[in-house]
Amino acid sequence: MNNKTRLLISILFILSIGLAIAVTRFNLSGNYKGFTITATPDIQSVTSITYDNYTVFSNSENLYGVIDNNDRIIIEPVWNDITFTSSGKMIVLKNISNNYYSGIIDNQDNILIPCIYSEFKEINSEVIFGYLHENKKIVVFNGNFVPYVNEEWDSCAVKDSFLFLYKDSTRYMGRIDGEKLDLVKMDISDNIMSNDFKLSIYGDKYKINSNHKLLQEVFDQSKIIFEQLFVADIENPDASNSQAIQNASMEGYDISKLLAINMDVCGGINTNKCYKLEIKFQCILKSELELDRSLQNKLNYAIEICMIKDRNGKLAIKSIDKTQITS
Repeated sequence: MNNKTRLLISILFILSIGLAIAVTRFNLSGNYKGFTITATPDIQSVTSITYDNYTVFSNSENLYGVIDNNDRIIIEPVWNDITFTSSGKMIVLKNISNNYYSGIIDNQDNILIPCIYSEFKEINSEVIFGYLHENKKIVVFNGNFVPYVNEEWDSCAVKDSFLFLYKDSTRYMGRIDGEKLDLVKMDISDNIMSNDFKLSIYGDKYKINSNHKLLQEVFDQSKIIFEQLFVADIENPDASNSQAIQNASMEGYDISKLLAINMDVCGGINTNKCYKLEIKFQCILKSELELDRSLQNKLNYAIEICMIKDRNGKLAIKSIDKTQITS
């Protein structure tokens, strides 16, 4: 065998080895332009669930993934179910210790919301309800799955362009504006000393969007203080509040009717804001409770509780004013 023949055989051998390596690389699992490619994808069946160029498929283990129009696997089949939202995000279902949990991923397989929800309901393209698996509370997301308000709600409803959020005894009404929610009103339905009432708070000066927790706290604390006015021996009294409560004491009286309840906020930019809860009511002496109604001496009063934030950011009583209403 001459030198030319040996050289030709060597070149052919090298070319065959290179060709084998190229074919092997093409068939083995790898990455192509950010998409995962598998040599022999386990595609058992293709579903009718599609979005643009993406389709949900299932494998031989009855797990679901997503392929594109070229049958390239975009989302590996590791989920118990996959559905598309109107924005192209995916609601995925995962069996964890025989419990099914839902989360949200995108078409790059990024986890946007972990699987801690029992389900998601897309009300429309702007509102998605997420039901937490642990406590059944609701988180409300916009179309990009960003919470409108970082709160967990008892129930929610959508009517036209308004979103209604319910928590405990309070209802919030918000106006949907693109991907944002503007809370325009809060209604507190509660009772004071067995007297039912509804307090409505609305207007720009309350800044409900940023202050809804504070406003709720002002009401809750003011209600406790108001009821303490009618108690002779207060449990665990706060020394800083005891004098103000004593000065406005309604000891010996019982409420027969709530007349009105209002909240207000005052104070400028450079002064500490004061939050006022005014309660107007009709009362009678406890000693007259057993008398005939016609013999009871009914009195009308107004109690105004003013609260401010102290240096530590906690609410504190600024004043309690008691006024008898004679007209």
